[in-house]
Amino acid sequence: MTVSVREGRAADIARVSTLDRQLSPVFRNELSYRRLLAPTGLLVIAEEHDQLLGFAALSLAVDEATLLNLAVAKAVRRRGCATSLLSASATRLAARQVRRVLLEVRESNGAARTLYARCGFREDARRPAYYPGVGGGEREAAILMSQSLPALREATARPLA
Repeated sequence: MTVSVREGRAADIARVSTLDRQLSPVFRNELSYRRLLAPTGLLVIAEEHDQLLGFAALSLAVDEATLLNLAVAKAVRRRGCATSLLSASATRLAARQVRRVLLEVRESNGAARTLYARCGFREDARRPAYYPGVGGGEREAAILMSQSLPALREATARPLA
């Protein structure tokens, strides 16, 4: 897979919102993603032959970034796209003097939790009953994780086993 990764632009917002809605919607409208364009945030796009494969959306506050969404199209999962997005994000965040990256993930999202752990994120806390239940089920916990930016850059620069 020949993936190109670049910083997102305003012209990418409609495609990003469409992919978000297809997977697990994080934001209700395109304006939320538009607000994450530089300089207030960071939107990183992965594409192949102009087809959107995935994206990372981060907000910035002083020397910390929060990963709000990391989405990869189902057809290309487990091929390194998410790691490429994290790596490209880390490189761009370093240029903005970010020192730490934060995120939260559904407790049941084992694939994402495994990826983040392999990238060195550590579990900092748990928010019980944070997310709405799937299919009307019980509410689900959020796992809060963080990683220093230098360690994230190192972890995503090498192939993950």
